[in-house]
Amino acid sequence: MPQILDAGVWITVDGKELEEYSTEHPNHNSVACYIPSEEGQRFCFKLRNSNVTSNMSYAFYLKIDGTNCGGNICPKGHTAICSGAVLSETTEQPFLFSAMQLTDDDNVLHSNRNLWDQIGVIEVAVCRVVSQHSTPISAGPTLNSQPVHELSKKAGSHRVTLGDPVEKRQQHAHVTTLETPKAPYAKFIFRYRPKALLQAQGIIPSPASNSSEDVPPPSVKPKKENKKRPSDPAPPSDEPTQKKPHMDVKPEKPESSTSQPRKRKKLAEMMDRLRALKDEINQVQAGGGDEDSDDDEVEIVDEPVKRETSPIRVPPPRRPGKKIIIDLTDD
Repeated sequence: MPQILDAGVWITVDGKELEEYSTEHPNHNSVACYIPSEEGQRFCFKLRNSNVTSNMSYAFYLKIDGTNCGGNICPKGHTAICSGAVLSETTEQPFLFSAMQLTDDDNVLHSNRNLWDQIGVIEVAVCRVVSQHSTPISAGPTLNSQPVHELSKKAGSHRVTLGDPVEKRQQHAHVTTLETPKAPYAKFIFRYRPKALLQAQGIIPSPASNSSEDVPPPSVKPKKENKKRPSDPAPPSDEPTQKKPHMDVKPEKPESSTSQPRKRKKLAEMMDRLRALKDEINQVQAGGGDEDSDDDEVEIVDEPVKRETSPIRVPPPRRPGKKIIIDLTDD
């Protein structure tokens, strides 16, 4: 319920308050908001005087679509109801939300265009009452229901009209107030629009955005990617795999064509030296050598020889005059 200072006003349909949207305070003694309207709905105003500092009554003046529509007086601590335009002491015409009628008549285009901007706006001015006295009831105003031009940009909008007369006992009074409706004590502004239009303008959240906010999104478990390398023929295992350390493998450089002949030449030289050394060893061993010689022994280590040279075996001395045969062949 919009409230400013110690006065409150709200609009009801079938006894339920219409929800207000985008409520704002243009200044210290006024409040403005949007309400949804529906074609054919009958509505009424509820007016509250919450004053606790004095015994003053409040007068509530209604202005609908730019037309003054009377009002009501509310004593201190009370709530009053205004449901229609007064016709007599026993009847009134209820307020209704109705569809906007458009026309392409150019004569309407050049009529009072200021009324276009006031269609869709309800204002309630509150003034503090100094004195009041009863007066005869006179018929209230009639709301304008003439079509507006299609260039008024009011397509799809609503306006307020008066319904068929209904019975209701009325009281009428003339009051003297501290303020005037043009400079009131407090002011309430209701901008009514079809609900779909308010949703399109972003004033009321759309059903899609409401459902996305109220319903949490379903939890989605991330799928485990079971990627298989082309070079790995083994099927995926259920056991946890250990993370392999990262290894930087540098590709081997292919041997150049010029390095092969050098290797073969070097190998041939080594084989020649090996054969020469073998021959020299055989000659030394065949000659008996000197046991006391200080020459160092020759040892062959890590030479690419498939078979070691068999030692020369010399038989023990025989009887004098018998020939000695030395076997110099390889085993």
